[in-house]
Amino acid sequence: MSCRQRSFLRSTSIIAVSLSLAAPTAFGASVIVDNTDSGFSVLSGTWSTTSVTGQWGTDYRYKSTSSSVTGEVEWRPNLPEAGEHIVSVWYRSTGSSRPNNARYTVHYSGGTADVYVNQQINGSVWVELGTYSFTAGTTGRVTLVDQAQTSKTIVADAVQFESTEPPGPEYRAFWVDAWGAGLLNQDEVELLLGEVGNPDSGGRIRDVNCNMVIVQVRRRADVCYPSGMGEPYMSGLTPADFNSLQAMIDAAHDTTGGKKRIEVHCWLVDFKTAKGLVYSQHSDPSDPDNYWPTRLENGNENGDGAFDPGHPRVLQYLTDVCMDLVNNFDIDGIHHDYIRFEGNTEGYNPTSVARYNERYGLTGQPSSSSEQFKQWRRDQVTAVVRKVHANIQKSKPSVKHSGSFVTWNPSPTASTRAAFMATRPYYDVYSDWDSWVEEGLVDMAVPMTYYREHELPADYVRWMNFEKDRKFNRHMIIGPGIYLNYLSNAILHLQKTREPSPAGNYAEGFSGYSYRSPYRISSDPLVYGTWDDFAPLLESDVTPTWVDIPEMPWKTAPTVGHMMGTITHPGGAWADHATVSITGPASRSMYVDGTGSYAFIDLPTGLYTITASK
Repeated sequence: MSCRQRSFLRSTSIIAVSLSLAAPTAFGASVIVDNTDSGFSVLSGTWSTTSVTGQWGTDYRYKSTSSSVTGEVEWRPNLPEAGEHIVSVWYRSTGSSRPNNARYTVHYSGGTADVYVNQQINGSVWVELGTYSFTAGTTGRVTLVDQAQTSKTIVADAVQFESTEPPGPEYRAFWVDAWGAGLLNQDEVELLLGEVGNPDSGGRIRDVNCNMVIVQVRRRADVCYPSGMGEPYMSGLTPADFNSLQAMIDAAHDTTGGKKRIEVHCWLVDFKTAKGLVYSQHSDPSDPDNYWPTRLENGNENGDGAFDPGHPRVLQYLTDVCMDLVNNFDIDGIHHDYIRFEGNTEGYNPTSVARYNERYGLTGQPSSSSEQFKQWRRDQVTAVVRKVHANIQKSKPSVKHSGSFVTWNPSPTASTRAAFMATRPYYDVYSDWDSWVEEGLVDMAVPMTYYREHELPADYVRWMNFEKDRKFNRHMIIGPGIYLNYLSNAILHLQKTREPSPAGNYAEGFSGYSYRSPYRISSDPLVYGTWDDFAPLLESDVTPTWVDIPEMPWKTAPTVGHMMGTITHPGGAWADHATVSITGPASRSMYVDGTGSYAFIDLPTGLYTITASK
């Protein structure tokens, strides 16, 4: 079959804009340079490294003092904006073994200032040196010399540059899971987001100046809202048919008495089913069209009854699940989870394998180590993201499309495509989220950057730097696993989301995992701290004032558009593996997915010719 037609793409409500930011987003908050960061340098002398307790980060530098200068170190921040900054230093104190006159020199835009600090006291807290004016970039710095009270040990650890300017827009979010207290009844919703109509009831999220929740509305093909797809209510709701989603929307969007509006993003686990009702309806091996579970290379099903994205009916079903939410609720976003396979030997649903063999003219079962079959599986996951995104733009383009994407070890060694391809999301579970951001298939990425500061601090920083540098024309939200960290490091990981990458790029905010378990008290036995104990430090050290959510210019002021459609055979059957090409202001080509669907994102407006063939 083949067809050819001409289409004129205009700027309408479903188009999007592709912009390069001229400057990094500034948050009006802290830039911290630790002794392990690239902004720290040893200018002269021999400074040793040690790790005990009370330092900032993983270790600190130290040196014996002298009557003359024999050693000097420097902290040079990359400041996102010019203006007044409070400069503070951090060191570990051991009393009389430290000098009482450590000389820090602040090099600011108006000159230099020497400030003497008694390192014998006030250890392991921020000690303020004063407020100084700095230009944007890396011209400002703080230095420390070893000339001080002799026969002592001077410490060089971290320096903080805290802007006094009002903070700019950023996402301040928390994942709220549905496996425990948080959204399972009206009282929990009001504790989270406030009582509707009561101006004095803001809820925990508003009370700490956060502006967004990512709420788990679909756990394992069970939901907390009346599903138009017939999916059952999840267990734990009170009453059993409690419409938690609507209750959260009502509370979050309530602006009574000047309350701030909170965004509600619907977190859906895509493929897992826990072998519940939905699995039972689509798990008959004798009916290939209605047998949806993925299989491992050995023929066994995934233990959680996960569906296979390579089955066209799964692709259509998950798109319909998302669009049921988009079309029937006043939500702010759709947020994917487990948008991947769970291992590199999955993807052997018989229908998917048959499609693969037809596409490439093969027979039998492909090897899991086949690079071609690996790419096939990546393409099937990507098809879900592309189809959902295009349908959102067509139906309700104000809804934001995002996902929580895995990171894992090894962390990327550079901010490049090749470096991402050497990480497990790409080669192990076929979740190519780097390409989704580049193509514009999501409005924002929220990578699950889950690392323990006292075990893998470098991996946390490397992934963050990659994320900040590879956001293309979309928003990047860092998702620290604060539940893995003790309280001080949980706060530290939130603060570090605001630091620039070495290339000078910034994220648009953070989402902490999680609201129910915001930090760890002990690992054996496993005990988490409470929100009430976490919130005061969060507010004082991370979110002291309210900020709005950043604007998405490709949504609020679109200048380019999308093109989407479906290719069918005569009679209406999906034309799997048809090729669609467009020529005009831009020329692109792609295979349709298993449902015959195609979508080209962020196209210049104008006259296009579309050609489809198989």
